[in-house]
Amino acid sequence: MGDWIDLAVAILALVASIVAIWLSTRQHRTSIKEAREHKLNLVAVSEKLSSQYIGKFPDYLPELCKLVGSVKRELIMCSTIPIQGFFNAPDDWLELKYQLERLMRRDYPPSVDAIFSDHSSRRKYLEEQFRRALFEWDTWRKEQQNAEKLRRFAQGQQLSGEALQNLKSDEFLRLMENCADSGVRDIGRGTSEVSESPYRHFLNIWVVDKNKAMFSFPVTRPEFVNHAFVTEDKHLIDALVTTHRQYKQEARAVSNLDASS
Repeated sequence: MGDWIDLAVAILALVASIVAIWLSTRQHRTSIKEAREHKLNLVAVSEKLSSQYIGKFPDYLPELCKLVGSVKRELIMCSTIPIQGFFNAPDDWLELKYQLERLMRRDYPPSVDAIFSDHSSRRKYLEEQFRRALFEWDTWRKEQQNAEKLRRFAQGQQLSGEALQNLKSDEFLRLMENCADSGVRDIGRGTSEVSESPYRHFLNIWVVDKNKAMFSFPVTRPEFVNHAFVTEDKHLIDALVTTHRQYKQEARAVSNLDASS
């Protein structure tokens, strides 16, 4: 009799275990399903938002190229570096240059109202962005990622292999300054109005036809990087346009003060 009782208890325990496993599995599947549905809902909501985070520099540059390429009537720009990416993303830099040049070559080119930091402010910006490269040049340039970027940058600047090998940190900074300066000249054509400010801009702005915009701002610690957002929010776009106008007014005030002194 005792053996039968032990057997019955064992069978009941086994059945209970099977039921527990089945319930756990079912609950797990339900949780996965709910998690997937929750993720899809978040994606759907995100896609409907009028403002979205699109990444950090230089990952957002392809989106910036598309935005500039979509200009029909007007482009408003404000940034420390006129055309970004010449070192970290040369392909995107060339594409952005091409999109801007294409705007200027139209039969009826759009108006371009741009304000950039002046040469001195751009230099300080580059010195901060590439601080480690300038202070630890020999170590920095040998690191694989930096060496590859430096090689591609040298190619774009038409430097020979020997010139690259002998390149010094101050010469590297001068080449980057030249790239930044050339952006002012490239954009200052056709129907463009280009102003330069003695201030470094802590908000980069690109507004297309006053109905879509991108803006980015730098974070300097723990790493130096820009984070970018795209928006179609009318109120936010109006605020960005107003900020751009304010930067221009401040730049003109300083310019007038210098001229009168």
